[in-house]
Amino acid sequence: MDPTIPSGSYVVYLSFNKMKLRVGGLYLFHHRSLGVMVKRMVRDLGAFYLFEGDHPLSISSCKIGEVHKKDILGQVLVSVSPGLVLPKIHREYL
Repeated sequence: MDPTIPSGSYVVYLSFNKMKLRVGGLYLFHHRSLGVMVKRMVRDLGAFYLFEGDHPLSISSCKIGEVHKKDILGQVLVSVSPGLVLPKIHREYL
């Protein structure tokens, strides 16, 4: 998802349950042959959706194919770039 989300980044996502899917949103989904992917939704076909990356050389929506609603894991809320130092989370807060 370069340049929007740099390669190697971590993403925090909201699990897909009853949220409304929207064209233009970033989603995490499982692809049958490519594995887990983060891509932008470009088309809503009802029970199926089309996705593509933001980078011009990203895999095309034609190559990804239709993604079924059941394969969408959630909507990306935040990305954390590689190398960013996060504060330590203490066990008593977990």
